[in-house]
Amino acid sequence: MSTQFSNILILLLTLSGNLSAQIPNQTKSCKTEIDSLTKQLVYVTVDTDPVNEGGDAALRKKLEKIIIIDDIKIDTENYDSNVIVAFVIDTDGTIKGCRIIKDKTNKVGQQMLDIVKSFKWTPAKCYNKSVAMTYKIPLILDPEEQ
Repeated sequence: MSTQFSNILILLLTLSGNLSAQIPNQTKSCKTEIDSLTKQLVYVTVDTDPVNEGGDAALRKKLEKIIIIDDIKIDTENYDSNVIVAFVIDTDGTIKGCRIIKDKTNKVGQQMLDIVKSFKWTPAKCYNKSVAMTYKIPLILDPEEQ
């Protein structure tokens, strides 16, 4: 059974990383890997997480305001409300290597990436040096039927 939703409520937005990573100069083990899409060395754990202009609240507000799922048919019996996007924030704050990890709607993930790219980003830091980092944003959607 498919139902069309015209409103969306974003229930939860949790950004990758942990709260302790937001504290500058807190040295912990910085770990790297090769990014599967860009093939560059990126950090997966850092001392200071990257941050977008305006912080998490500004990103959350823009996501809530802009994401639209009008005309998206959703199979409510098999509905999965999780959407996950990932991207690399390079040492100069530029975004590259954007990818949609999970999106059953086939449209919300791209909207999320467009919004992410509209922000100016400050790169992650490890040992007080700017580093490239893979960053994930999971989102849980709660469509309201009209």
